[in-house]
Amino acid sequence: MRRTTESTLDTLARGLASGGMSRRDVLRAGGAAFIGAAAMTPADAWAAVTGRCPAHRVKCHGTCCPKGEVCLAPKHKGGKRRCGCPGHKTRCSGACVDMTSDHNHCGTCGHKCGAGQSCVKGACTCPSGQAMCSGACVSLAGDPGHCGACGNACPSGQACVSGQCASSGCPAGQTICGGTCVSLASDPQHCGACGTVCQAGSVCANGTCTFQCPAGETNCAGACVNLSSDPNHCGACTTTCPTGTTCGNGTCSGCPAGTTLCGNACVNLSSDFNNCGKCGAKCSSYFATSSCQSGTCHIDSCVPNWFDCDGNPLTGCECLKAAAAPCARRRRRSILSDHRRRSSW
Repeated sequence: MRRTTESTLDTLARGLASGGMSRRDVLRAGGAAFIGAAAMTPADAWAAVTGRCPAHRVKCHGTCCPKGEVCLAPKHKGGKRRCGCPGHKTRCSGACVDMTSDHNHCGTCGHKCGAGQSCVKGACTCPSGQAMCSGACVSLAGDPGHCGACGNACPSGQACVSGQCASSGCPAGQTICGGTCVSLASDPQHCGACGTVCQAGSVCANGTCTFQCPAGETNCAGACVNLSSDPNHCGACTTTCPTGTTCGNGTCSGCPAGTTLCGNACVNLSSDFNNCGKCGAKCSSYFATSSCQSGTCHIDSCVPNWFDCDGNPLTGCECLKAAAAPCARRRRRSILSDHRRRSSW
């Protein structure tokens, strides 16, 4: 574009100098020469002048792709390369997003996950031990409005205990208040009795509103609790033990058989995507659909034009189609080298 414009202007200048063109003809022709340049985006203009695109932009068939896009192969033989989203992403609201994990575009463009949810494999998912009811993540084990199942509200005077409505049966040291089991000794909304609310700035200690917690207890949102043994504040104010576990020495323990405590949730290490085989061992979703089987990550499929070249499920599908052949050759050489090395032992 730059050479074409300069060539046109040079011709116009020579014509004006020789007297072969009028001033009006020169202005008209010069304006036409600039129309193409004026229609260019700033990034394309920069590319035309410098031969390269701004940082974080990819050059593709003479233009600079929008940020986050890559240069894709032609749609058909003889076609031109074009800008577009990487294979594992989709354009939503003008940006390339991963609909398998994007909170605002989960599964489809514009599908936003609710409060407390996360997007896992294209589906909005609540934390372990909770379920989605009426657009919110709730604990079916202890929510009086969704006790055991969404919409199953406990009658007045009853609480939800382990997913069952009951007029009694709260854990030791707790009482039913408003359909929830609470500790009258420490709850600032029910201090000493149901409905007794401590004023702002005070705390509930031993059933009495006061301004300072006793020794050995910690102020957690107005409640004086023992972080060493309180299952709702185990080790820290924000740590709640999973249903069915206990808090001892500030640590949750006692997950059901077949599960292991990872963070604040009891999970099955044999099938949990985020804790496969051991806590924190997350399977890869890099251009891939993966799963955890018998404690081992497996790649179920790769997105189009991407391949698993190194045979390592933890790295996902890391090779583009153009690089797949040499990548595969390197993998075969690595396998052969390893076989020879073992044979020499």
